[in-house]
Amino acid sequence: METPTQNDFKNTVAVAKAVLSATASVTATVMVVQSVVGPLVPHEFQDFLFSGIRSFLSRFSNEMTMVIDEYDGINPNELYQAAQVFLPAKQLPSMRRVRVSKPVKEDDLTLAMDQSSAGGYVRWDQTQVGFRVETSQLEQEVRYFELTFHKKHEEVVRKSYSPFVVGEARSMKQEKKTLKLSTARSDHGFAGNYCRK
Repeated sequence: METPTQNDFKNTVAVAKAVLSATASVTATVMVVQSVVGPLVPHEFQDFLFSGIRSFLSRFSNEMTMVIDEYDGINPNELYQAAQVFLPAKQLPSMRRVRVSKPVKEDDLTLAMDQSSAGGYVRWDQTQVGFRVETSQLEQEVRYFELTFHKKHEEVVRKSYSPFVVGEARSMKQEKKTLKLSTARSDHGFAGNYCRK
């Protein structure tokens, strides 16, 4: 094996300088275009334009994204509901932001994922898009999860991971129901002898 010569080192440094210079130029151009286009172009058109650019650039990516909508037509999406239960319980230590609520009839806090969570070779993102219906003053909100992973893991995610998330969420819900039932019995005096003489 040959040791690198001084010319090899100089060539490597020259290539690195060229790449860094090109990256800086592209970044500066994007920032200038964004600052000029931002105030002049409507927000909706900007979203459309940047969505197209992201779509084009994603063709060169090794990542795949599955979109899990809250509803499948008018029916609730079971995988979406499972992700809402599963993610806060399993991903809590790695989350930076967690949405917390306390339902009126419950004693415990409910935790939900706020933005994104990564674990293993998958990344979950929760997105909410609000829009106004033109024929009324009502605002609609579309919620969905994006599950992003390397393309080579597509079959594992589809056949193993997604069913695992649904199964885990079912067992978590069952545990919560069981806990509520046993708590209700002992709190309200239903655990004892039901027949009084």
